[in-house]
Amino acid sequence: VVVLELSNPFFIPMLSAVESIAAKRGFLVVVGESGRDADKERRYVEQFQQLRIGGIIVTTASRKFDHLAAARAGGTPVVLMARRWEEGDYVTADHLEAGRLVAGHLVSRDYRRIGLVWTHEPENTAIEERILGVRQVLAEAGVELPPRWDLRTPTTLLEDGMEAADRFLAMPDRPRAVFVSTDRQAMGFVERVVRMSADKAADE
Repeated sequence: VVVLELSNPFFIPMLSAVESIAAKRGFLVVVGESGRDADKERRYVEQFQQLRIGGIIVTTASRKFDHLAAARAGGTPVVLMARRWEEGDYVTADHLEAGRLVAGHLVSRDYRRIGLVWTHEPENTAIEERILGVRQVLAEAGVELPPRWDLRTPTTLLEDGMEAADRFLAMPDRPRAVFVSTDRQAMGFVERVVRMSADKAADE
């Protein structure tokens, strides 16, 4: 298995599930961390083939799948996890629908001042689809998204969520609801908002 980051809580339950199923069938799971480096991911795929492994599960760091197609053509089963691969096998959520569901939930409760927090990572198609789903519903509902409430961060790290929260909290005209595109950013965002609220209450 090759994942983007072992420190990312998004991958922990996935790896646990893969290991559990593999163990029941007598397979040993070998895990590699690409660090969102496409070249490192390629090296892992090549090395795994040299080890004559039974199959590869990958969360890709880029939109180029030629190395995965080559591995499959060589007889190694390959499955993408949390990404789409139209020419191959993949397991992922419907991120577009997920974004639509969240935005629909907010709009149905009469939230019209909605902000976004998402990353600049150009290869993260899952986040792009979530944001697209949100934008579709907001447009359909006639909800305007001012550019100042559309915040993009360099990465999906906890600290980026905290920084985004600081930027929103500093605004004189803040949104009433915020869609944060990843779990880790959301944890940082919520932590900062809760801490600021607690500090404000203590000062009062």
